Amino acid sequence: MAHAYPEFLPQGALESPESAQTWSLIGIACAHLSQGDRSVNALRQAATLAPGEEEHWLNLTRELMELNRYSEAISAVQNGLAANPKSYALHLRLGAAHLAAGHYAEAESVFRALVAAGDPLPTGYIGLAQVLLRTGRAEEAASELANAGQKLGPNFLISYFLGWRLIALASR
Repeated sequence: MAHAYPEFLPQGALESPESAQTWSLIGIACAHLSQGDRSVNALRQAATLAPGEEEHWLNLTRELMELNRYSEAISAVQNGLAANPKSYALHLRLGAAHLAAGHYAEAESVFRALVAAGDPLPTGYIGLAQVLLRTGRAEEAASELANAGQKLGPNFLISYFLGWRLIALASR
């Protein structure tokens, strides 16, 4: 039903920036119905109509990543960052997309930039640790997480991932 909705509207009704939220809802509904291409098309329309709204880019890139279309996700998040250069969430998504695509050097660069900028949340540090572990640098991953714990204070996520890194080191 969500994919049929635009057909019932007057010509041009869904071509204005104000209609971006409608396209986003259509895209989310299509995603829940496992209609990947329709979802991506609707979410892309939402992002195109309102490029300054990071939520639309996040929805689009999440769906592209769910469909294992990582190169498209990376391109979309870069477009989103062009319109929202200070978006913390989009920078994280760029690192995650590179990591999922196996582009470890690019993912490491993104996560290191977040950490160097004084990331107030553990997410960038955890992303960096995941890259380091996947590239065979478990000791460096454990060190980065320990440093994050010192900078951010007690944090469940950091402790959890640090525990996994230490287990990886012990099993070597």
